[in-house]
Amino acid sequence: MTDDEAKDELDEKLKQAGKLLSGGKPGEAEVLCIEILNKDAHHAPALMMRSQIAFGYGKLDLAAEFLRRSMMVNPDQPGGWLTLAQAYRDLARHDDAEDALRKLLEQEPENAQALIQTGIEQILIGHLDEAENLLRRGIDADPHQGLGYISLVAAVALGPGDKVMTRMQKLVEAGEVTLDDRVLIAQALASALCEQGKTEEFWQALIHANGLQLGLRDMSIKSYETLFDRMKKTFDAEFVQQRALISRAPFVPVFIVGLPGAGTPYLENLLAGHSQITSAGALPFIRNRIAGGIQAVTADIYPEAIRKLNLEALTDLSADYYRSLLSRVGQSAYVLDVNASNFQALGLIYKLFPNARVLNVTREPMANGFECLKSYDPGNEIFTIDMEAFAGYARLYNDLMSYWRTVTPNFIFNVSFEALAEDPAKQIKRVLKFLGLKYEKACLEDHGRPIRTTSLMQARQPLSVNLIDAWKRHEKNLAPLKKALKAEGLI
Repeated sequence: MTDDEAKDELDEKLKQAGKLLSGGKPGEAEVLCIEILNKDAHHAPALMMRSQIAFGYGKLDLAAEFLRRSMMVNPDQPGGWLTLAQAYRDLARHDDAEDALRKLLEQEPENAQALIQTGIEQILIGHLDEAENLLRRGIDADPHQGLGYISLVAAVALGPGDKVMTRMQKLVEAGEVTLDDRVLIAQALASALCEQGKTEEFWQALIHANGLQLGLRDMSIKSYETLFDRMKKTFDAEFVQQRALISRAPFVPVFIVGLPGAGTPYLENLLAGHSQITSAGALPFIRNRIAGGIQAVTADIYPEAIRKLNLEALTDLSADYYRSLLSRVGQSAYVLDVNASNFQALGLIYKLFPNARVLNVTREPMANGFECLKSYDPGNEIFTIDMEAFAGYARLYNDLMSYWRTVTPNFIFNVSFEALAEDPAKQIKRVLKFLGLKYEKACLEDHGRPIRTTSLMQARQPLSVNLIDAWKRHEKNLAPLKKALKAEGLI
């Protein structure tokens, strides 16, 4: 067979794989991609397709590796570098994410998306001055990039006379950007006005931003009510207590959970100062990789599908999680997973990780609601936009957490945000005792450690008692929240 004939054969297989993938048959498409790569290990399109398939399965590290190999073969793909950087960020591999973005900036120094994404990386590692410079350059390169504005507000306090303030106001009013970007810019404007102490202007901007978000998609907390009920039925006491897995874990996973706006990043920041604790950030593995893996293996929906798995399959899922974190943080006695929404999956976590610990951050409902409502949520969840919806979601959260505490004894440790702000040393000592660790002063010595979660807006706000009553300056505007919380029996 000639080289041209061999190339044509591989091209034909790639076309077939593409048809299979678009037809909802990723497994069969993957088989063809493997055949192509067995004959040509550097076949960039096949590597790219394998990456796409891995993304679909929720296997982010595998997807990132195939995408990286494809980009090494064919580096002139700006979109590929951006996707790779985002994958690395989701995996908490921030150095790799920055490296991918730098490679793109070498090709296109004024690529707005690359400048903004690199700026975000600088926020996540605590380099706020450099972040500001990159983000301002990104906004200048493309003033319509909403992510640049929301990230800049996270990196720096904008003064009333800052040209970016004027630019945001014009873009929000004129509507010259896409709805997604307009939402980001409106939220950034609201956050900046809040920091400037302009209460009424802030609320007007926030109401406008939330109104725009409501137009992005249909939203309801009803789906969460259904999901939480399914969780409780699937993970009943008898099933949860069948903990046959033998822990051979290389570290103790510590899951920090809570409602959005509860303040989980602050607890993360303090604990990360301990010599035996490393933070892996807010990881998507429980929801994407493990739940997705269960569905892939059983061909059934999660959570009910977990009951189809035998001990060997459960052990494999557990081991895969440990391997994934080891590749990100290296050797550490304790590793923090700070995806606050993992509270939804504590039954699964209890079964898969016998040595795990859970820290549940609680906050006074009015303060929690205010923080949640004023902070931008990239998922556009209804409970981060609407006061009644937040109250409803908070009730569902309380109900589910109460259930988990019943079926998983001595597994969950509550940490009050207010107590943590008032006396961090006392509370951290309590937490460390629960974890089986001795107190170290380093936990309190460096409040400048980066908060490597999606909560960029908390990067510049040190833990302080001033955060406890911040909502009271907006009490008049929060009257609907108070009414909704009372109706739900939460205050």
